[in-house]
Amino acid sequence: MQRGEAIIQGNGPTLMLAHGAGAGALGNYGLVLDDPARITVPTLAVSPTGDRMVLPATTRRLADGTPGAVFTELPGAGHLLSAAHRAAWLARTRAFLSGAAGGVR
Repeated sequence: MQRGEAIIQGNGPTLMLAHGAGAGALGNYGLVLDDPARITVPTLAVSPTGDRMVLPATTRRLADGTPGAVFTELPGAGHLLSAAHRAAWLARTRAFLSGAAGGVR
């Protein structure tokens, strides 16, 4: 099983990584980008609103195409997160994983 297939068919939560470079640059992760509707695990898509390398619209499009995905933004954050933005990302990720582990979406 390829890494992308493990993400799609896994049984645990996943954090969605959106990359603007295109599926070819992502190797097996291209499977996720090509057909996010195949993802069947709880998914969190986090988008820093100031990111110019991975545009928020790209992350939003992937989240919208993934059944049941949770989309959240980090206002003012760029591609490289400051300490404050990392703390916000971690808090949101922990909250999501706590809910996903308990079966709450």
